[in-house]
Amino acid sequence: MQAEDCQPLTLAGLLLGGFVLFVGLTGAVTARGSAPSEIQVGFKPHVVLTHGDVSLGQLVRVQSDDAAAADRLRTLNVAFGALPPAAFSVSRERILSIIAAQAPDLLERIRWEGADGTGVRVATKSLDLTQLENQAGNALRRWLLTRFGDISVKALPSAVQIPAVASDASVSLRPVEGPVRSRMTVWVDITHGGLPVQSIPLWFAVSASQSVCVTRRSVPSRAEIGSQDVVVRVLDVAPYAGRQISDPREIVGHRAIAPLSPGQVITRDRIRDSYDVEAGDEVALRLQQGGLTLQTHGIALQSGQKGQDVHIRFPKSGSMTVARVIGQDRAEVFP
Repeated sequence: MQAEDCQPLTLAGLLLGGFVLFVGLTGAVTARGSAPSEIQVGFKPHVVLTHGDVSLGQLVRVQSDDAAAADRLRTLNVAFGALPPAAFSVSRERILSIIAAQAPDLLERIRWEGADGTGVRVATKSLDLTQLENQAGNALRRWLLTRFGDISVKALPSAVQIPAVASDASVSLRPVEGPVRSRMTVWVDITHGGLPVQSIPLWFAVSASQSVCVTRRSVPSRAEIGSQDVVVRVLDVAPYAGRQISDPREIVGHRAIAPLSPGQVITRDRIRDSYDVEAGDEVALRLQQGGLTLQTHGIALQSGQKGQDVHIRFPKSGSMTVARVIGQDRAEVFP
């Protein structure tokens, strides 16, 4: 190297070289710092929930220099569905599985801190039995008043145990159905998160007055009921569970299945259609053969009206024939 090639170091040269070195170091540090920052996650203490649709941020603490990633984790959905009205536990594995399912790109950046599980308590409320009985009784009264003018509804003693339920549980009354009875039930349905929790029966003593048909006098079994046998009165019909009859036209001409006493409410199960010939009855039988007419008796094996054919059995021989009903307890055999 020639002596003239060596130039003395000047202050300007030193400053220029230092600037270049600073820029290089800064670029290297910047390159190394661009890696995604970790996200610290840990359970919160004393978690209390009021409903089943929960965000992850309600269960865990989330800290990170990456604010967007932290906010994204906090808003992940943790769907417990219908929460039980008690305490339950949540594990670290459950939380990590939620992150893996909804934000898999953030899973490798998670650094777990603290316990591997935590207890969760569900906020509950107590249901007032007296208040439920009042609501159910009012609903039953409204239903009865659409059908009857004079009614009475009284709550019966209940041994039903009503547990505490989740604070956002829904309580509804099931619609009243069926005929009026002396004892009627109104069902109270408790649901949570759209799922049934419990159904509670509440019992009531009921009376409801209506015009009904009663017997004016005694009516023997199997006797045909006439208009003179029926009178209409206003009575409590709840004991008859819809079997009572209000219109005498539905009764007159029918027969009593069993004896009816005076003043007895006539119900549908106490009468039947009237037939000229009744199965099991003795029938006067007329046989036409040539110019001869024979009179005998047989036992009807079927019931029938006038003009209908029925089977008749002869008691002595045990043989059977077919005869046409021609009147009350009378039939005729044609050749």
